[in-house]
Amino acid sequence: RPSVVKRIAEVIEKERQKQAPVYLNVKVIRVDLNTKRQAGIDWDAVIKKIFGGDSQSISISGRFSPSEGVSFVFSSNKVNLMLKVLEEFGDVKIEHDWVTKARSGIPVVFADTKSIPYIVESQVMNQQGTTQTARSPSFVDVGIKITVDGSIVKGKDDLHYEGHVFISISDLIELKNFGTDDNPYFLPYVKGSSIAIPVSLKFGESIVISSFKTDQNKQT
Repeated sequence: RPSVVKRIAEVIEKERQKQAPVYLNVKVIRVDLNTKRQAGIDWDAVIKKIFGGDSQSISISGRFSPSEGVSFVFSSNKVNLMLKVLEEFGDVKIEHDWVTKARSGIPVVFADTKSIPYIVESQVMNQQGTTQTARSPSFVDVGIKITVDGSIVKGKDDLHYEGHVFISISDLIELKNFGTDDNPYFLPYVKGSSIAIPVSLKFGESIVISSFKTDQNKQT
């Protein structure tokens, strides 16, 4: 029957779209703020310089980072112009520029982390009731980790990529000695933050996510 054939064709086409590859480009951009911009980046001003009179069409969450979480979607062909505008706030460096092919519905992880080893100290009691100190090795990861988890969704007019972006970033501040000079016991002091942002992007669009301050006067 024609109606059944049409329905089968629609199901096949829907599954084909779900299995289509998605090319993801993730850039990690660091801005070392200059002395005049130590308070942070005014993204409202950045957007106005990029889009001029069309800036009102850009929907932005937050305004000033790092005090606020900031995110907005714009056309990917404006990325280079955005980098140029950010130079007014400080030295701009692309620390990572990852490109990969992903499958719809399968999370993709981008990471640049290192493991910091340390010793965990605990008190244990033996069969004789005597308390002893036991030490065992452990590790903590510091750096940046970005997970993109989304699927291709068919809208009214076109396909778009819908899901979430999870970001965590951390720095090793220092190794603190909780013991003595004769019997040192070091634990890592790590400072970090994380964020989860829902995304809905048409193909050819980019999302900016900014709210991370790592070292003094540095934003990612």
